[in-house]
Amino acid sequence: KAHGKHRVTYRWLGHSPYLLEKPISWLTEEELISLVAARGFLRDVDPAKAPTVTNPEDCDILAGAISRLVNRAGVQDAAELLARRVVTVSRFGAAPTKCLALAHTLAATAVAEAIEFDYENLQGLRRRIHAVPQRCVLIKGEWYVIAWAGGLKNFRLSRMDKVQRTRQHPEQAPAYISASEVDALLETGFYATGSTKPKDRTRIQLGIAPQAWPHIRDRRWGENQTIEDEPKGLPEGWRRLSFTTTGLAECQHWVLAMGANARAEKPKALVEWVCEQARAMVEACEGR
Repeated sequence: KAHGKHRVTYRWLGHSPYLLEKPISWLTEEELISLVAARGFLRDVDPAKAPTVTNPEDCDILAGAISRLVNRAGVQDAAELLARRVVTVSRFGAAPTKCLALAHTLAATAVAEAIEFDYENLQGLRRRIHAVPQRCVLIKGEWYVIAWAGGLKNFRLSRMDKVQRTRQHPEQAPAYISASEVDALLETGFYATGSTKPKDRTRIQLGIAPQAWPHIRDRRWGENQTIEDEPKGLPEGWRRLSFTTTGLAECQHWVLAMGANARAEKPKALVEWVCEQARAMVEACEGR
């Protein structure tokens, strides 16, 4: 760098200042397959586009970024073959979130910026949220952001729409948020519903029929999960599943979706809600 008649030369010590210290000169088969799968997850669901689109110009911003990386590595033909014959992410697996919104949120999270985005509740009411994003999470094929929201003065787990980055943080936003707080929210949440408030913690107890067990086993549904293989008070072959969650509202619909293959035992609020829904469905069937 020149300063008048003098020239000063700077020399970097330690790690490279660039994101990648060395250029990618080769990829293993497993690495390329992983990139193709990730590109499928990050594409936006568009009925006009085939799920095997590989051309960067036809891809969304994040899927296109992976395509450009693959092309720079000179393995685009191999990647296209894998996308068509080996691994494809269906429309039920790809994220319906607008990828530009996800890209803005990821970038803001990486550099500790704030975001503003539209939030829509279950009643269809929309409002603008000013928040500090902490982590993006993929839940049942949809992208959500865990963010510290100024209005709540707490965490919000939300979908993202019309995202704008801003360096202005919400009022009273904490200077530092531990990653363990986000981990705790995910630990006790149920799908996309969760809370960090102790009063929202609920112990769920269910009876699970053999027909439903293949969909239940090998997963952790909440905190302190226990399974009884030969429980008292349930039919032969049934199991008892218990766990703690802060996502009772969404857990209710999950239990109801299993129909007669699940029995709600605890808490009382869950039992009463399931019974109300069952009565309503019976009345609807009898009234036909």
